[in-house]
Amino acid sequence: MSSSSASSCARTCAVPPTCCCPGWLCLDVLTMVPYIPFAANFYCPPVTPVEAPERFTIGWVTFLLMMLNTTSITHTISVWLGVSLAAFRLIHIRFPARGHVAKEKRFRQVQVVIVMVIIGCVVSLIPNFTANRVEALGTIGNVTVYRIAGSTGDGYEESAMDGEAGQGLLSLKDTILHYSIVAKLLPCGLMLGATCLLFYHVTIAGLKRRRRLMTFSAGPQSLSMSRRASQQAQTTWLLVTVLLLFLITELPHGVLLMMSVRVTGFYQTVYYPLSDFFDFLALVNNGINFLLYCTMSQQFRSKVAEFFPCKRSALSSGAERRAVTSSV
Repeated sequence: MSSSSASSCARTCAVPPTCCCPGWLCLDVLTMVPYIPFAANFYCPPVTPVEAPERFTIGWVTFLLMMLNTTSITHTISVWLGVSLAAFRLIHIRFPARGHVAKEKRFRQVQVVIVMVIIGCVVSLIPNFTANRVEALGTIGNVTVYRIAGSTGDGYEESAMDGEAGQGLLSLKDTILHYSIVAKLLPCGLMLGATCLLFYHVTIAGLKRRRRLMTFSAGPQSLSMSRRASQQAQTTWLLVTVLLLFLITELPHGVLLMMSVRVTGFYQTVYYPLSDFFDFLALVNNGINFLLYCTMSQQFRSKVAEFFPCKRSALSSGAERRAVTSSV
C-alpha cells in the first residue's frame, strides 16, 4: 500500500522525497486501527483472565498475537521510512534534481528504497514472529483461557526473559534485544544525525543562502528564488518536526527495552508498567503526523483532497462557475 501510494504521488510532488508522505500516512493508519478492538476488549475496563475469561478466548488471543505482529511491522516500516525520507531530503538539499530526467530518476530511486525498506523490515522481524505463540492457560468455569506463550498477566515470565522459554529462532531475551536495536535504537541514531544536519541546513546554511540571494540578485528572479527557498525551508522544518517527535517517542522506548534485557527484574518493575504509556505516545505521534502534514504542506493537502471525490467535484464545479462568470 505504501509503495503504490508513493508511486501515485510521485508525478505531483515538486520535491521527490515528499512522495513518501502518503505511504507514511497509510502506515500510521494501519498501526492505529487494530488498537481500537484491542482496547475495547482488553481495556474497557482492564480485566484479568480470572475476572473475565470470555475476553481471553483463543479468538481474542490470536487476534492479539496478529495485532502485535502487524503493528510491529507497520510501525517499524514507518520509522525506517522516516530515516529514508530524511536521507533523501539531505540529498535533495545538497544535490537538487534539475530537469525532468533527473527528477524522474530521483523518483525511481525513492520508490526502490521504499520497497527495500518494506522487504528489509519484514525479513528482519521474522525472529519476532516466531518468538510468540498462542497456548492454553487453563479452564475457568466453562471457558478455556489462552495466552501468548512465555507471558503472564504482568508481562513476560522471568524464565522467558532469561532465555529458558524461547520457542522461535531466538530466545525471548535475544528477540527483545534484536527488536530494540533494529526498530528503535539504530533508526533513532540515524534520525538524530539527520535531524542535526537538517537543522543546520535550515538555519545557519539557510541564512547564508538568503543573504547571498539578497546581495547578488534583484528583481522578479530574486523574488522567485526567495519564494522557492522559503518553501523548501518550510518542508525541511516539517520533516525536522516529525523526526523530533519520532525521537521523543521511540528513543526512550528503545533504551528501556535494552535495559529490560540487561538488568534483571527491570522488565517487570519498570518497563511493563510503562509499556501502555509508550504505546499511547506512539499512537498520539501517529495522529499528530497527519495534522502536521496538513498544516505545513500544501502538496500533502492537495493529495488528501483527491481522496474525497465529493470535495474534489465541488472544487471543480466552483472553478467552472468562476470561469463562466469571468467570461460573461
